[in-house]
Amino acid sequence: MGMRMTGALSALRRVALLSGIWGMIALCIACDFSSGVARAETAPVKVFGQFGETRYAATEAMKRLQAILDLVYGEAGLEPEYVPVPFNRAYQQVINHPGSCLAAVTRSAETEQTLRWMFPVSETRVIVIGPVLSETPDEAVSVEMLRRAEAKGIVSLDGAGQVLLQGAGIRHDSRPTADTVVKMVAAGRVRYGVLLSVTFDLLDNDEKSGVRVLGPLQVQTIWHACHRDLPQEQANRLTAAWAHLKEDGRLAAVYARFQTTVPAP
Repeated sequence: MGMRMTGALSALRRVALLSGIWGMIALCIACDFSSGVARAETAPVKVFGQFGETRYAATEAMKRLQAILDLVYGEAGLEPEYVPVPFNRAYQQVINHPGSCLAAVTRSAETEQTLRWMFPVSETRVIVIGPVLSETPDEAVSVEMLRRAEAKGIVSLDGAGQVLLQGAGIRHDSRPTADTVVKMVAAGRVRYGVLLSVTFDLLDNDEKSGVRVLGPLQVQTIWHACHRDLPQEQANRLTAAWAHLKEDGRLAAVYARFQTTVPAP
């Protein structure tokens, strides 16, 4: 009788041990071994930007941006769902989709009220362009120069350039696409155009042949940002992942591949 009882207890111990082992295996399956971040069962995060089968998606700037987002989201244990949208419509899409994110955007009075800032992705310059035969010397580019040229016409691309001009109280027109800004300047409809250099660089050389860059006005940091309704837990994971990747050097390695450096927050 005693021997049978001992055998039964031994069998129960084996079952308990095996159950514990399988429980640990199940827990490990739910972990991200590359980052040490436990993965939660969450829906993919919609990220709006100039992705997909477009001429912009193949540019160096967009390849770098997607490589950075892939790394940070992977480290955070989150899955980005890239949604191809032109830059000028991406912001509005995020506003209409609570919990979604904007691949890249500059900070302004409007976006400060509607977005939650996750981490910086790059730095770029606000530049001034003029007709290819413009007599304005490069060193003359300044906010004061633009103020004196108000009557001759200034056009900006919606975004950072527009915000800069508004802050300086300079009268100007604005357009939603970079190619329209370039065409207006090339055709002589306005004297100057103001836009981000990273956006200007995305245009084809043929589109830019009628204008030239006169010089920079200001350096702008471009951020990855999300709708203010992004769950706090997801926001914490993204910011913590970026900080960890910056600390251990993996983020710098991605930027080095594209011959640039990690922007300061």
